[in-house]
Amino acid sequence: MIEYAKLAVLAFAVLVSLGSRRYSLGILCFFLPLVQWLPDIPLPGLNAMNLLALPVIVRAFAAGPPKHGAAKADPILIPSLLFIVFLTISWFRVQYGDAGSPMFLEHGGLYDNLVTFKEMLIDFVLYWAARRVVRDDEQVRFCMVGVLAGVGLEAMTASREFLFSGSWRATGHFGQPNKLGDFLSAYMMLPVAYILAGSKGLRRWAAIALTTLCMLGVLGSVSRGALIAAAAGATLAAFVRRSPWILVLGVAVATAPFWLPDKLKDRFESAVVESEPGTVELDVEHEGRVMLWQCGLAMIEDHPMLGVGLNQYGFHLREYGYTHRKLKSSHNIYVQLATEQGVPAAALHVLILLILSGYALGLALRRDDPRARIFGLGMLGTIVSLALGSVFGDEFYENNFSGLFWILSGVMVNLSRRNVTAVAVPAKKPTGARRS
Repeated sequence: MIEYAKLAVLAFAVLVSLGSRRYSLGILCFFLPLVQWLPDIPLPGLNAMNLLALPVIVRAFAAGPPKHGAAKADPILIPSLLFIVFLTISWFRVQYGDAGSPMFLEHGGLYDNLVTFKEMLIDFVLYWAARRVVRDDEQVRFCMVGVLAGVGLEAMTASREFLFSGSWRATGHFGQPNKLGDFLSAYMMLPVAYILAGSKGLRRWAAIALTTLCMLGVLGSVSRGALIAAAAGATLAAFVRRSPWILVLGVAVATAPFWLPDKLKDRFESAVVESEPGTVELDVEHEGRVMLWQCGLAMIEDHPMLGVGLNQYGFHLREYGYTHRKLKSSHNIYVQLATEQGVPAAALHVLILLILSGYALGLALRRDDPRARIFGLGMLGTIVSLALGSVFGDEFYENNFSGLFWILSGVMVNLSRRNVTAVAVPAKKPTGARRS
């Protein structure tokens, strides 16, 4: 019965998306975090997210180039195309070359490889589609409503797990606690921006409520990286805004040992060991990620330009001395990209983030459009949180995690290139001027 209900929800959402140009992107944004919750589609390589994205992509083809700044090249066009070249080579070497591990091939890895390749490409397609589809303030508003509603639902789900379920770590609709924590820590920067900008009335209280739910969800995920990323993103946004909230954030960070849940404090403490009385250092022996990264660096030394091949990192770990439990990922997107696709691909990923950070900062400092300024401030915090959280996680190119980031980045570039027309103020007549 539950599966039929999910299927009905998906069918309704797809039908509305097909029939409405206005709401299709907002619907996609709302359902992106729920992709793993939605029912499977009985067609190879197709999932709920693809069905919801298809109307948006078709409309993007029909819409033509973005209206604002059409004469300028897209800011991430060249690095994105180069990244896709390295991604394609990495996939091709496994799919048709000899880079695939025998164990990987025996367990049907070629299909998974194709799915991963498609998923990473779709992220860039979502960015391109958002740039073409979002043309005016109304579409920006519907997009943001979809994003905040989707994030809010995930935050409420995670908060309920944290406060009432009794489970050790909340997972939400992602099924993985670290991924949930990274998601909430990144996108909570959007309501945080409304608080820092001094929004009034209903918007302010809605932003406070959503931020609180997201923070409870982060605490419930018991993710150390997500908590650090959230603090860094919010602090930078407050600094750029020159908001007095930076003092509140400073006090919260300084007093964290007194208010953090015990299980989160235990996780932080488990990562360090007392080497000498009064001196602590990272517990390299028991902190498995350190060994993962060390093995990854060894792979990079052996395969610096093209990497070991898409999805092959986990199948080479034993060759490089990894002795802990079996893992397929590096828990670090920069190591993951460099080992599987080559150092140039990882460098291009960083370059894309830096370019988009520049656009976010430009919008955050803009004085002629308050709404665009809030959007830019939120995106700056989101990018910083994602970049820092990716040091401890490798889910950056999974659509249900990063799809919102790519869509919002497309909207951000459009907003930054839009010329805000000043409203002409009629000149006052001189005192005593004769009326006609």
